[in-house]
Amino acid sequence: MNILALDLGTKTGWASRWAGRLNAGTWNFEQKKGPCCAVDPRLICFRHRLEESGDTFDLLAYEDVQFMRGRAQAFLWSGFRTVLWLFAHDHKIPIICCPVKTLKKYATGNGNSDKDAMALAYYEKVQVGGLVTSVENFANPGSALDDNAIDAWHLLHWAESQPLTNPKNSTP
Repeated sequence: MNILALDLGTKTGWASRWAGRLNAGTWNFEQKKGPCCAVDPRLICFRHRLEESGDTFDLLAYEDVQFMRGRAQAFLWSGFRTVLWLFAHDHKIPIICCPVKTLKKYATGNGNSDKDAMALAYYEKVQVGGLVTSVENFANPGSALDDNAIDAWHLLHWAESQPLTNPKNSTP
């Protein structure tokens, strides 16, 4: 199953398994916002990134952030999520979300883990012969993944463990 997992935000972490290959990186949408009430260019850039992938994915997964520090941040994250939903709808791609605490518990065993614990869990799984042996970071070849891409990497593996993607985990 071809899956794209996204940690939405101005720096959107992504991880994908496509044709059996695992790739990860970060899309950086930092830029100045246009005039008030204009469409946020970060959302347009995000839509273009999704369109580049076309309908090659069988499933989209994203981390469902339920609490934000500020109003502007909440509006922007909601915009990213809406663009993702519309893209999935337009391309008839199923979509699943994972609450933040669920993802952290899946990755580290603790739903209140910080970024360092998530990174440590990633490196332990990669280096100790866990889930993968290598990850290609197309955004910055040869560089380490940032915290956004690491979250997306964990999210990809969480999505692969769900009944929708893994029938042996489902119950009749």
